[in-house]
Amino acid sequence: MLADQLSKSWARGQLQSGHEVTVIPGWLWYRLAANSGATLGLFSGQGAIVGALSLLTVVALVFAV
Repeated sequence: MLADQLSKSWARGQLQSGHEVTVIPGWLWYRLAANSGATLGLFSGQGAIVGALSLLTVVALVFAV
């Protein structure tokens, strides 16, 4: 988890949106991207809906146990 957060911090600080940094041509490159929705971009731009669904799921799980 720490490595994940460190790599995200590095990417936000070093990469420019819309540009690629090629490490190994045709195989490995870095490109800054963001997902404002849920998994695979579902509900992109709908943070309030994703948050509400997440909260409802947690509440349902608490009462189910």
